[in-house]
Amino acid sequence: MFVVCWFCCTDHVKHQNDQIVHRESLEQNQSSVPVVLLFWHYFTDRQPVFEKIAQRYYRLTGVQVDFRVYGPAGAYFSKLQAAAQAGTLPDLFCLAADIQQQHHYVEAGHFLRLDPYFDEQWANWFESRTLDPFRFREGNKYGIEPGLYGLPLDVNNVQIFYNKTLFRQAGLDPDHPPKTWKEFLEVGRKLRAAGIHPFFSDFYGNDWHTTAFWTSYALAYLGIEKFRALVAGKIKFTEPAAVKAFQKFEEMRVARMFIPGIVGYNSNRPLFEYNKVAMCFDGSWMIAVWQMNAPQFTDYSIFLPPQPEDAKYKVLIPGGAGAAFAINAKGNYIAEAVKFAKYLTNKESQVLYAKLGLNLPANRTAVLPELIGEKLALFADDQQITYNGLFDNFEPEVGYALNKAIQEVILGDKTPKEAAEEVQHVQEIVLDKALKRHKN
Repeated sequence: MFVVCWFCCTDHVKHQNDQIVHRESLEQNQSSVPVVLLFWHYFTDRQPVFEKIAQRYYRLTGVQVDFRVYGPAGAYFSKLQAAAQAGTLPDLFCLAADIQQQHHYVEAGHFLRLDPYFDEQWANWFESRTLDPFRFREGNKYGIEPGLYGLPLDVNNVQIFYNKTLFRQAGLDPDHPPKTWKEFLEVGRKLRAAGIHPFFSDFYGNDWHTTAFWTSYALAYLGIEKFRALVAGKIKFTEPAAVKAFQKFEEMRVARMFIPGIVGYNSNRPLFEYNKVAMCFDGSWMIAVWQMNAPQFTDYSIFLPPQPEDAKYKVLIPGGAGAAFAINAKGNYIAEAVKFAKYLTNKESQVLYAKLGLNLPANRTAVLPELIGEKLALFADDQQITYNGLFDNFEPEVGYALNKAIQEVILGDKTPKEAAEEVQHVQEIVLDKALKRHKN
């Protein structure tokens, strides 16, 4: 019965989507000039998925889509910048998840404003908050025409993965991971007693994992409004509620949760997937990484960062839009590029993208366990409790100081209060410089 329903549903969706794309492409197919859309991206692991989608689209419309991958990300964005300056951008191209970071491209007229094409049907495929990173609002500081300038391919969030095999070895119930902070520390002690390293994340250098974990707990103690006030410098890092977020790292150190040398490691991938550590804090995209690097590793699941018993607010998790793309406003095939953008984000394509690429689809109609798989569905259930890039709003000097201070707490070189004082000192220097610039 389940199999029949699944295929009937899929065939019905596919038939509807095929009709839409075929109707929209009819006029173009009457032309004798073949259309080839060029699409740049930097996701090396997703190239086979993109090629499969391109093949389907060609069979349906006669339009070729040439996906070209240029990785890693740093090299890709350098190439994108050079192409923008030379006027040689492709028809479609992937962009950063927050379009505000690429406002100069929009100001120069490179990103197509999608509002004239973005009808109600298309808009309903997305949660409004998923599109927010790609909008410029009325009165934005760049003076850019308000509107939507990019689209997400997928969404993501960050939680704590745990190895069920290692939980069993420590006498823990793999079907009941910890929910509270007290339970989390107790699980760590039992793992350590069984000779198993409890926890790892990329808490090294200036890595985002460190600040993201801290932010989840700062939000739990401060709430969103006070956290924003903290970012703006209106309240201090030495506020007792903010200091409690630093205390989480001290409590983990005292409970011997961290794998030795955690601040020195630069990757958790060869640790967690090879049963070297029981828990790690990372994102939904790691499902695809582990499937590619260690396909035999499947006995794992996830749980939310545990809730502190003394926190006033619910723990939120990092997440939001992931991979994203835009359309070249100066391209030769704008109408065709828009049609393909709609096809790429429709339910059929998004299900294929999720099943083969193991990434959480941005199209909410495609987010069904029977369509995208059990593990991705676990992340999908918690997409509504994500915060999107709040920690990115810190000035770079403050973000660097925050990472460094947290690492010093992990190492036992500073107390939580001393760490908070160190970050606050940097925050005040940055605010003072900004005030002087404003006066001048």
